[in-house]
Amino acid sequence: RGKDEAYSRMWNVKDLGAWGGEHLPVESKFTGTPEAAIVYAWGRDVMTPATVLVPTDVLTDVWGIGGYLATLDIEGIQGYRVADEWTPFRQLTLHQRGWHPALAHEERGGEFGVLEAMGSVFPVDTGGVRSFVEHLGHDAVNILSGLDNRIGEYERFLGELADFCDAQQDEDRQGFLEAVGAQAGELVESGRSARRTEIADVDKAVRKVMSIIGTRDRLKLSVFKAFASLPGNDEWAETFEEFESFLAAQEGRIWYNDTVRYELWYDDNFSAFSRLCLRFQAERQQILSGYRTWTKRTRDRAAQLIITEPEFKAVGEELRRKTHAVLRDRYYLEGDWRGETPLQTGALK
Repeated sequence: RGKDEAYSRMWNVKDLGAWGGEHLPVESKFTGTPEAAIVYAWGRDVMTPATVLVPTDVLTDVWGIGGYLATLDIEGIQGYRVADEWTPFRQLTLHQRGWHPALAHEERGGEFGVLEAMGSVFPVDTGGVRSFVEHLGHDAVNILSGLDNRIGEYERFLGELADFCDAQQDEDRQGFLEAVGAQAGELVESGRSARRTEIADVDKAVRKVMSIIGTRDRLKLSVFKAFASLPGNDEWAETFEEFESFLAAQEGRIWYNDTVRYELWYDDNFSAFSRLCLRFQAERQQILSGYRTWTKRTRDRAAQLIITEPEFKAVGEELRRKTHAVLRDRYYLEGDWRGETPLQTGALK
């Protein structure tokens, strides 16, 4: 902690092993000079010596497993929501744009985002393809819309928090509540004035992707080969040579019976749709990062004030309860996990 800010996070054994004993990183958000710091082993894993006593050992001895989980709200720490309507995807994409659907056979992670699944479809004109692409496009719009809903939740919370601080002015200590109320209002105004791509634009881009179906599977392989061999088309020739090395090409999934068929991923309309989705996500995540960081800092500052001003305990604990409630109800794409490992099946509601 520093003068006006606190920072905490957890690293799991996978993170620690990857760093190989180097110094632990501190996020750039923590800008002040630390006044105090502590690093300690919290939990136990298969690498923890049996002779080492960690806090989780003590807490489970005192509370039992059920009491430990309830008191520390482990469900809240690791829980999250994914869209207001059910979707099989939690994220837009888990790969960079240099990834090719034809390389999916080399994937070891076993997980994809909605854009990888959607982009891996051959857009041939069949009812099944149309239905599949339409559903995936709806999933993308759905999980992005959830970011706007989450921003709305934070803004309602910030308004309620400002009202609470105003109503408790008689209990104020060191001008804390007055500052929190003013900052909450300023934060909402800042978020509302930030640049935002409209969800209607994303929906329109989905319809452009749908218009591709049935229009990209008419190019003959023989014509494509002849075109790539013409002078000045060296780049096309290199692309064709790369495609031939893909397993998908060797299995006849890129062309069939002299007809070239390639995935949506390589189409300009789909690329534009993907970029729009990622821009929308980045804009909302930046707003949410500001809301979440401020809320965490306010909660921590209230705790520090409770320690120095015991008379503030009742109001301070209520403020901490309010901040905890909004932080707990996290949306997956909101991000800022800070060492908390999201459960693969986690969902609070």
